[in-house]
Amino acid sequence: MFTKLILRVCGDCRYPPFEFLNDHGAFKGFNVDILKAIGKEVGVEIYFRAMPWSEAIRAVQEGIFDAIQGMALSARRKDIFDFTEAYLVVSHSVFVLRDRYDILTLNDLKGLKVAVQKDDISYDLINHHLGSAKTFLHYIFTADQGEALNELIKRKVDAFIGNRLTGTYLAQKMGHIDKIRLVGQPISPQAYAIAVSRGRKQLVEIFNKGLRAIKENGVYDRICEKWFGLVAEDLNSHIIDSVDVGVIGLNRMGIITSINSYACKILGVKRHNLIGKYALETELVRYFDFGIVYETMATGKAFVDHEIEIKNGKQSLLSYNIFPLYGESNKVIGVVISLRDITLEKHLRESLARKDKMESLGMLLANIAHEIRNPIMAIKTFVDTLPAQYDNPRFRAEMLKYVPMEIERLNKLVGELLQYARPRAPVREWCNLYEIVNSVMVLFQGQFNSGIDFDVQIDTSLRIWADEQQLKQILINLILNATEAIKEKGKVKITAGKGQDGVWIEVEDDGCGISSEHLGHIFDPFYSTKEKGTGLGLFITYQLVKENHGDIRVFSQKGRGTCFKITFYQEVCHGENSDNR
Repeated sequence: MFTKLILRVCGDCRYPPFEFLNDHGAFKGFNVDILKAIGKEVGVEIYFRAMPWSEAIRAVQEGIFDAIQGMALSARRKDIFDFTEAYLVVSHSVFVLRDRYDILTLNDLKGLKVAVQKDDISYDLINHHLGSAKTFLHYIFTADQGEALNELIKRKVDAFIGNRLTGTYLAQKMGHIDKIRLVGQPISPQAYAIAVSRGRKQLVEIFNKGLRAIKENGVYDRICEKWFGLVAEDLNSHIIDSVDVGVIGLNRMGIITSINSYACKILGVKRHNLIGKYALETELVRYFDFGIVYETMATGKAFVDHEIEIKNGKQSLLSYNIFPLYGESNKVIGVVISLRDITLEKHLRESLARKDKMESLGMLLANIAHEIRNPIMAIKTFVDTLPAQYDNPRFRAEMLKYVPMEIERLNKLVGELLQYARPRAPVREWCNLYEIVNSVMVLFQGQFNSGIDFDVQIDTSLRIWADEQQLKQILINLILNATEAIKEKGKVKITAGKGQDGVWIEVEDDGCGISSEHLGHIFDPFYSTKEKGTGLGLFITYQLVKENHGDIRVFSQKGRGTCFKITFYQEVCHGENSDNR
C-alpha cells in the first residue's frame, strides 16, 4: 500500500507577513501558503509547527523537523544548512524613533543599544558591515521582532534592526507606525529560501521541483499578490519605492528599467518619461557621469559618494552611488544608481563645525591663561625672592633647576599653540594609505620589541584624498596615544577600508581604556589625564581631521582598550585614474 510522504516543516511564530500565528492560533503567512502549494504539486503532506525562531533553527539542526520554510541566506548559514533555489529577496533596515536625528547610517549605532532578534540574519549583516568595530555595539537580543520593536518604542534601545517588511507590518498592526522611521539604505538584500539540514540533497530537490512548478503555473504569483498586494516581479520594486533613498536601475544596454518615487521627486522628473528609454537620451545625462556608469558595467567596480548640485525650484546638493547589478554566473547585468539629498545634512555639518570652532576658541583662550600663568608665577616667585636669597646656595640651585624647566614648559606650550593657531592650509591629493601608514610605523620601530605588537591590515591599493603630511601627523598622534595606553604588553591594530560614507581608518589598542567621565573631554584643549601631558595632542588631531573634511570618534571601555575611528567623507578612490575624475 502506498504511503504519502509526510514532511515536518517549522517556522517563526511571529514573523508577519511571512509566517505567524493569527488571533485564532492558526499558522498563516506567505511562507505557509508557498509550502502548502509545493506539497500539493509534488504529492507530499506538510506538517507545520510554529515556534520561536531560535527553537526552529535547533529543531532542524537536530533532525526533529525536516525544514525551515523560509530563511535568508548567509555564508555562516550555508555551513549549517542546505538551501533550495531562492524564491524571494528580503532586505533588512535600521528602525529608530522619529526624534532620533543623530542616527543616519549603520555606522552611527556604535556605542548604542540595538535590539536584534536572536539568531536572525540581521546580526550577521551588522557584524559584516561594521567589522572589528562591532565590539563597540551593545546588542539586546529578543525572542522576536515584535519584542524588539516594543523595546524601541519604550526607549530601552536606541534602534532595532530587522526585516524591512516585518518591522513595518508590525509597526502598523501595533499602532506605532507614526512613531518610527527607517534610516539609511536597506542592508545587504539577501536571497530567501527553504532550509534543510546539511546533506539532505534529495529533500532539496523535492522542494525545488515544487517551487519551479508553482512559478510556472502562476500559483506563486497569486500567493505573492495575496500577501504583498502585487505579483512577484513587482515585489522588490514596491519595497524600493517606499524607501527614502532614490533608486534608478539600468540594464546592460543602458535602458532605464526602474526609478522609484523618491528619485523622481528630488530630480524633478516623470517616471513615464524615463522607463524603457536609453539613459543617454534622457534628462538624466544632466545629473550623472555616464562614463562612470558604463565603466561600472564593464568592470564591476562600484563608485560611491559623488556629489551633484541641482536646481528644481531650489538649489539642492545630492550624493549618489553607482553599484553593479549581478545576475547568474556572477555576470554584471546592469547597474543601480542610488542617491539622496544631503543639502540639510551639509548645512548642519557646516553649522556645527562653526559652532565647534567658536566653542573651542573660547575654551582655548580660557585655558591658555591658566596654563601660562602657572610657569610665569613660578618664575616670578624666584625673581621676587632673588635679592633676599641670592647668597643662599640651596636657593640658587633650585632656581637653576626649576626656572629652565618652567621656561621649557612655556616654550613647548607656545610651540604647540602655534601649530594649532597657524596651521597651513591642507594640500589635498590622492595618497596611498598603505604606504603612508608604513612610513609612520618606521617611527615606532623602537617599540616593536618592547612588548607591543603592531597589526596593520590595509589594502595595498587603498587611496585617500587628504593632505599627506597632516594625515601622517594624525596617525602619529593616535598611534602614540595607543602605545602610551599599554602598560607592559599589548597590541595596537590599524585597519582601514571603504564604506558608504568614504574612507575610514581605525587605530585600536587593548590598553587601559578611558573611563566614561573622561571620554567626553579627550578632544578638549589642555584636558589630559597624563602626568606630563599638555592636553593638546588629541585637540590638534581633531582639528587636522576636520581640516581634511573628516570626522573622528572614540569608543572605549575602562580596562578593555580604545578605538579611534576617522572617516574622511565623500572621498573614495577606485582604480588608478580616479584622481583625474
